[in-house]
Amino acid sequence: MTGVDSIPTSSSEGDGSKPLLRSAATSSIDVMLDEEALSNQLIQIKAPWKCRLREEQELQNIINSKPSLILLTGTSGSGKTSLALRFSDRFDYFCRGKFDQMCFATYMPFGAALTDLTEQLLASLDADELINLKETLPNAVDGEIGLLMTAIPPLSNVLPKHDAPSVATYQGIELLIRLRHVVTRFLEFVCLERKQTVLLFLDDLQWAEPGCLAMLSAILRKQIDGLQVIAACRSEEVSVDSDLSILLREMEDEGLCIKDLYLRELDIEEVCDLVSHSSGLSKSQCRQCSEIIHQQAEGNLFYTLELFRTLKSMGAVSEKEGILQGDLAALNKLIGNTTSRGAINDVITLKLHELSFETQRALTLASFMGTTFDSRLVSLALNHDDQHILAATEFKKSSGIVRQVCQTAYYEFYHDKVQEACSTLFTEIENSHLCLGAARTLVDKLDGTIGVEENAAIISRLLRQSLHLVDNADERVKFAEIVFLAGKCYLKSTRFTAAAYKFQDARELLPPRHWRDQYDLSLSIYTASAEVEHVVGNCDHAERLAGEVIENARSFFDSVLAHRVTISSYSSQLRFEESIQLGLQLIKKLKIPIPGRVGNVQIAVDLLRTKRKLKKFQPSDILSLPVMTCRETQAAMEILAQTFTSAFLSKSPYQIPLSMAMIRLTLDYGMNAESVSAFAMFSVIMAMISNTELAQQYGQLTLDIMEKYDAKAWVSRVYALVYGLTFTETMSVRMVVEPLMSGYRAGLVSGDTTSSTGCLYIATIFRFLGSESISGLLQSGVEHRKVLNAFRHDNMLILFNIVLQAMENLLGRTADPMELTGSFLNQKETEELAERQGNRAAQSVLCMCGIIVAFTMNDYEQAERIFEFYQSIPSVQSKFSRCCVLFFGGASKLILAHTSPTGRWRKIRQAKRCLKLVRKRAELVPEDHSHQVHFLEALLHVVEAKNERALASFDDAALCSNQGTSLLHQALIAEHRSIFLRECGRDDEAIDSLILARRTYEKWGAKAKTDQLAAFPFLLKSNSHTGSVSIADASDAQEKSL
Repeated sequence: MTGVDSIPTSSSEGDGSKPLLRSAATSSIDVMLDEEALSNQLIQIKAPWKCRLREEQELQNIINSKPSLILLTGTSGSGKTSLALRFSDRFDYFCRGKFDQMCFATYMPFGAALTDLTEQLLASLDADELINLKETLPNAVDGEIGLLMTAIPPLSNVLPKHDAPSVATYQGIELLIRLRHVVTRFLEFVCLERKQTVLLFLDDLQWAEPGCLAMLSAILRKQIDGLQVIAACRSEEVSVDSDLSILLREMEDEGLCIKDLYLRELDIEEVCDLVSHSSGLSKSQCRQCSEIIHQQAEGNLFYTLELFRTLKSMGAVSEKEGILQGDLAALNKLIGNTTSRGAINDVITLKLHELSFETQRALTLASFMGTTFDSRLVSLALNHDDQHILAATEFKKSSGIVRQVCQTAYYEFYHDKVQEACSTLFTEIENSHLCLGAARTLVDKLDGTIGVEENAAIISRLLRQSLHLVDNADERVKFAEIVFLAGKCYLKSTRFTAAAYKFQDARELLPPRHWRDQYDLSLSIYTASAEVEHVVGNCDHAERLAGEVIENARSFFDSVLAHRVTISSYSSQLRFEESIQLGLQLIKKLKIPIPGRVGNVQIAVDLLRTKRKLKKFQPSDILSLPVMTCRETQAAMEILAQTFTSAFLSKSPYQIPLSMAMIRLTLDYGMNAESVSAFAMFSVIMAMISNTELAQQYGQLTLDIMEKYDAKAWVSRVYALVYGLTFTETMSVRMVVEPLMSGYRAGLVSGDTTSSTGCLYIATIFRFLGSESISGLLQSGVEHRKVLNAFRHDNMLILFNIVLQAMENLLGRTADPMELTGSFLNQKETEELAERQGNRAAQSVLCMCGIIVAFTMNDYEQAERIFEFYQSIPSVQSKFSRCCVLFFGGASKLILAHTSPTGRWRKIRQAKRCLKLVRKRAELVPEDHSHQVHFLEALLHVVEAKNERALASFDDAALCSNQGTSLLHQALIAEHRSIFLRECGRDDEAIDSLILARRTYEKWGAKAKTDQLAAFPFLLKSNSHTGSVSIADASDAQEKSL
């Protein structure tokens, strides 16, 4: 069981006051109900059970309160599913997904529910409505109609064909994240745009794996009006530390309303009432029989019905002298078990034994295929006529065991206890032989057809039960191919953990000398295994498997993919130096000229060499380059690109030679995916050396290349570089945030996890520096952080955590607002780790966030120390971010020069250099930096005692900042203008400016700062008679209060 520990909780005592392993604040209701679907088939109830209306009303009342989620909890067989099904006609649409204990799937239950919903929706549309749906649905799902059609096949019957998402091989845990977004957008389309209500019922939620729970949480957090989600869950099979319990607690902490409806066991009176209604006798006449049934079934509704039906069918229930009597002894003789619910399990088995031997085998085999199974496949596996399992006589006997799905060849087990009983009809060794024989038959009959691929997952599931019986080497190899095929099928449906297990099974099936005798198959299985282990974050396994590929590869090119996995794995773990050195060794093998030791001279020569080569090409020439076909060059480009990522993040001097090498190879051999990112990086380098013209030219050229080739897979990587680092040279950061978020979303589809999270991080830090409301930004940041956690990209996660921690500090949620230590980060540990790993990006971001917090909280000495350290390390930031650090560093220098004579002139000189650089930046992007220039000029005039000019500069700074969205800068300008006005004796204006500063800080969300201002060196004091406001020292105010 994935993510669930079977630690029972008490439910048989009728204690419904506690919700499903969460907080006691969640409401809980005790109800009882009968199993309508079962009762109609197992026993004839002559009249509706009298409790039904009350139970339905209880649930209806909960639905009327519009909670985010309703949990129907109770033990197995308590009637949770029946209760939910009764509400299927009370909504415009009812759709259902069921989690399968025998078949874990990340998306399948939701796929089944959405397919059901879509079929109902399409059937209800007239011609005009269908045309409208075709026109509006693509925009409703943000253009991801191809991805939606992949998830919901019925849509492909009515919508134009769209290309499926171009997902990189074995990359795509992020595709699931995007899929969650598309699914929620589709549900919003149905409920909001079409104004129809939907009941989504999820059965057996206790078996949902983490991926499914993430999908559920995405739907619930949208809080879609018109959508009601009900989930059935066995409370006794969910532990308090399971993924489900943790998710429920998290959602309640976020304010989502979750209501529990607990279905307790029947008491003796209710069992008696049920038997009375079934038999038509009075309750007093049924008391004796009811006590026997209640004792054996322990009040479980499913077991009660099953036992009563079996006793009746055997003639063990009879009326004697007006009393209904049950002969349990007759039943015990058949089942040989008198131990409570163990007897009931045998009762189900007894019913199965009424069926023919062949049908028993068929049901046993079907139980290993899943809760829902294709009867045709079962018949084929057993060498039966296609219609054998559908024989009417057999299914009359199997009433209550399986039921047909929508008049198709598919059937499903009525209850998982029935499925479990079917799986234990025969001994373990008999089951193994049955599964192996079925797998062999399917392989033999489907060999050479598409049926092998379509049913590879089921065949591999059967083999899972019987691997130990396969001893023929040739057969093991054949089965390894099929299991490997099943793993690839799981990858297509984003079931990465399942794929990893299948690849493991495939490896175990390979014979001892497989690298010699089955080289191609071994290479494919081990390479795929390494990649998928890296995707799910098992870096140790990924490196070990990649190492085996490298050791046994017959050529260097066979090991390229394994080398890429290793380089990427090192980078993900922040082992940048190892990653770079490994990449350089491989590049040397490919005879790509990269300097052994890189210094400023080598970098300048390499850059000049590339610029000269580029001068021979017009943009149109580059756009016309052919597609790269040389295998050796493609391998070199892949390794160069992977190594470049580590070099860029660690600010290694190799980043420029690596990117220049990619450009030269592209000009000589043609274009590929890595070429596009190389041109994007060239534009970034031009921006770094202030060659704005070339930076903009090649940034735009990169976008043109993507447009020409419709290169959706490149969008995330290119946007991170071009919009995050190049276009900010001449464009306000407010203009690039949305493209960056588009790049983030595109990366979720394409599988480029590194670039996707990079776009997200850059957009978040720009929004923070652009001074949006930090409370809202932190809330969305926490949600996005879960995405980064899912990707296991520590190199981006550490940067993201630094920004979130700075926001948490300013919100006043930490013990010490000056130290970046709290929910997301420990500053000291992060500083030590960044220094040890040479993580220049983390050091730069720590400096940037630290100086913002220090300056805002008026600790100018700390801000100055941070600025000095920042100047001593290579910067790994955009010009915008660097300019912000220069601004705060220069402002700190000037304030310290004004308040202390120590080192005054040196501080002023340093501040003037900062002012010069910020002014140069403001000439290119005035909307982002003009107010910073005026603010620094104001502080400089204050130091120089030029009061009139200082006041004019403060006014200019305020005017410029008010034209933008920078709440932080608006507040800082107002605060320091207030201090200056007080020094000038202009108390009334100082009061107004201080009030403006406090209100702006409050709007920004910086509670730590507003709390600090409450203890400002001067306090606002009003005259209760005149209404005037004046300034008093804090010490004076304290004395008067005493």
